[in-house]
Amino acid sequence: MKKQLFLGAILATVLGVAGQAAFLEGSITLFSVGASINGPDLAGSTQFTPTGFITPGLIAGAGVGDYAAIPLLTSITGGTIDTTNPTAFTLSVPGYGVFGDAAGFIVLQTQDFFQMFFEGTFTPEAGPLAGFDPSPAVVRVSLNKSGLGVAYGATLESITAVTPEEIPEPATCALFGAGIFSVAVLSRRRT
Repeated sequence: MKKQLFLGAILATVLGVAGQAAFLEGSITLFSVGASINGPDLAGSTQFTPTGFITPGLIAGAGVGDYAAIPLLTSITGGTIDTTNPTAFTLSVPGYGVFGDAAGFIVLQTQDFFQMFFEGTFTPEAGPLAGFDPSPAVVRVSLNKSGLGVAYGATLESITAVTPEEIPEPATCALFGAGIFSVAVLSRRRT
């Protein structure tokens, strides 16, 4: 009986270890051939809409890490910034995934330069990224105005510094505690 309890405690402890999520790692640069704004300049605008949004290919290179699976010159949809409603920001890489659930804030806004930071989740779709879990990610967007033209660039990057496996799940802690308790009971009965 003691041997069965001891083996049960070890089994409960081993099975209680949480599996590691398969989060995406890396980043990819996104580029727009232009952007429209709803004001006279970047400081007087609240909406910024990219036109011809793609992964840049020869302009800035491919993605790194897991995002390297996204081919060069892939069309991107979304990316419209509304500073009055930053949670509406989304980016879609059709066939690869969607960035959303964003919270954003303006880093800098002048007449000729605008930068905004979004934190959210990149959710992979079918295709080469399908084996990954929805991953914490950030998007940094920069716009530059020169004359009548507005350039729009962005970087999508996964956040890997803080991962959920650093904090044990309650069930894992309970199973581990049950295992330790069983070992203590067994050792106390032997003495």
